[in-house]
Amino acid sequence: MSKKITIDGFNGTGKTTLAKVLAKRLDFTYMSTGIIFRSLSYCLIKDEIDVKDIERIGQIFENMQLKLPNNKSKLVVVNGEDITEEIMDMQYAILASKISNNDLLQSMVRDYIRQYAEDKDIIIDGRDTGRLLFPNADLKLALIADIEVRAKRRMEQNKKSTHTLQQTIEQINEIDNKLIQANCIPPVDAIVIDTTRLRTEEVLDKAMKLCRNKNIHREIQKEEFTR
Repeated sequence: MSKKITIDGFNGTGKTTLAKVLAKRLDFTYMSTGIIFRSLSYCLIKDEIDVKDIERIGQIFENMQLKLPNNKSKLVVVNGEDITEEIMDMQYAILASKISNNDLLQSMVRDYIRQYAEDKDIIIDGRDTGRLLFPNADLKLALIADIEVRAKRRMEQNKKSTHTLQQTIEQINEIDNKLIQANCIPPVDAIVIDTTRLRTEEVLDKAMKLCRNKNIHREIQKEEFTR
């Protein structure tokens, strides 16, 4: 029977970094709800689609040819276009936080992910992954971190950004507030890891220990990681 691991957390807590390295260590498939919504946001901005036109957005999602990162490739490709670096810009994160609050789009994305993950050992990061997407996951994690640290991480990821640290903090706060208002919070049964002062390999070590405790211990690859 396939295994499911969910990693919840707000922007910049390190959930995507952990999900990717943990998936590689366990030889699991990696998936991100955030990447899906950011990719959709990219299409909306590119085609100048009204964010309120949910029916049209739903049609775009259904027709979107999306290739997600996996153990062999780090690329995000939409309709044949590599948008891996582009969607790290905060404008896509902000728009993604808006459209992801829509019940119809949430339902469509969840159906897409559940179908994709049905027969796979998978690690998925995002919001509401443990509460709504896979409530019976074998392991549920939730990452937290101080807001200033989260903002610095975002700035490191998006080298092209001209925003100051304070502006980035304000953008992250805006996204956080929208998610909290929409009740997009980690499940109460998730195990919380504070990544504020931890390097990637330290977070990975904690996650691996929890995986072993849950009898999820197919450790395939060992590598050195730095943050």
